[in-house]
Amino acid sequence: IIFGAGKIAEAVSYFFNRDSEYDIKAYIVDDLYAKFDTFLEKPVIKLSLVEEKFPTTEYTVFVAVGYQGINQVRTAKFEYFKSAGYSFASYVSPKVEGDFTFGENTIIMDYAMIQPRVSFGNNVFVWGGAMIGHHTVISDHVWLTGGCLVGGVTHIGEGSFIGLGTMIGQEVTI
Repeated sequence: IIFGAGKIAEAVSYFFNRDSEYDIKAYIVDDLYAKFDTFLEKPVIKLSLVEEKFPTTEYTVFVAVGYQGINQVRTAKFEYFKSAGYSFASYVSPKVEGDFTFGENTIIMDYAMIQPRVSFGNNVFVWGGAMIGHHTVISDHVWLTGGCLVGGVTHIGEGSFIGLGTMIGQEVTI
């Protein structure tokens, strides 16, 4: 199941549907935003009904919302589902290779270049074309936009947003 029913959820769904082992069953939204019955031909479910309709023992979730409030909305929803006992889906494009690790609710899109020994935390979005240098640590709840360049041995702190085309030198802590 995917939390979100907007442009980010649509982009994430493209990748999950294209080449992952996951089968999207529904989209979850806050009750206030449940104004339509379907999204991408799947049911839209109110958040207050999610545990009843999709038990934590049978479904995984992916939180697909943007970087509003410097990732605070996505972080809050990640924490909500975590505390409810859900496990999380992650996705790494088959067009990305490398020696790296990643956490829960992380997506790494096509043609991101990841050098050896990079570590991604939980709830991290890496858009296509990003380049992450060797031995870099990306903390939880980070958003790396397309075309950003992160030098080696760098630490990107929790909740950071790295914008389009941003260049960060090596051995930097943010």
